[in-house]
Amino acid sequence: MNSLNPGKYLASVGIFAAPEKWWLQKLISAIIFLMIAGPLVGCAAVGSPAQVTQTPSSFKPSPIAEAPIMFAPTQLATASLPTFTSTQPPPASSIATLVPVTPTTVPTLAATATPVIPPSTTATPVPTMPTAIPTPAATVAPLPSPSPLATPAVSPPPAPPPSLAVPTFPPPNNAAGKELVEAGKKVYLAQYCGICHRLSLLETTGAFGPPHDGVGTAAGQRIKDPQYKGRATTAAEYLRESILNPQTYYVNGYAQSAHPMVAYTHLSEQDLNALVYMLLQQK
Repeated sequence: MNSLNPGKYLASVGIFAAPEKWWLQKLISAIIFLMIAGPLVGCAAVGSPAQVTQTPSSFKPSPIAEAPIMFAPTQLATASLPTFTSTQPPPASSIATLVPVTPTTVPTLAATATPVIPPSTTATPVPTMPTAIPTPAATVAPLPSPSPLATPAVSPPPAPPPSLAVPTFPPPNNAAGKELVEAGKKVYLAQYCGICHRLSLLETTGAFGPPHDGVGTAAGQRIKDPQYKGRATTAAEYLRESILNPQTYYVNGYAQSAHPMVAYTHLSEQDLNALVYMLLQQK
């Protein structure tokens, strides 16, 4: 077996003489052994074509296959590795088979154009600053001029009380007297005296003041009442005073009337005399 160990042979001739390269010697020896012994063993096992077509009964192993393969050291030394010229094709086992690669089409992603929104051309309204409202200048009010000393107001003297003088009346039975009574009735109704006084002659039913039925007789009695503080001395003067200044005397029971009588100073002298004469005839 030493004659079949190429590694030791190579080491003996100076190749890989270094003992630390023993693993590399083993590797190269195995490669050379497989390259030389492989084809020889294959040919001995297969044989000629005639031997391959024989039946199993007539098949006999080739004596080459049974003969041990022996290599002399001198044969290994003179053996040379087979070389191939350019005219001889290399063995089929040493030709690398080129497998055509079908190019894979890589889908190209189409670039999507992103729409670019153009800037708006609408002018942005610029807020206007409010116009300052002019502040009116403060006006200095002139100082009031000193007023002269105010003179105290002098109240006018009180008006004199109405006159109680009555004219001389005609007798009630003649034409002048009757005419004066009719004039007094018209004044009585025109001044709405019947709203507060009752008078059977004119069919009034007022109740806020004392009745005028029999007032001609009652007038002469009231001026004699101690509560009377007026200036009248006759019945005619009392009736005139009661029309022009009714607060002079209140008939008993009517001082707190809901509708106190007002002064009828607006009457003319003629209407006042006619009214007094008509009331004086109520006996």
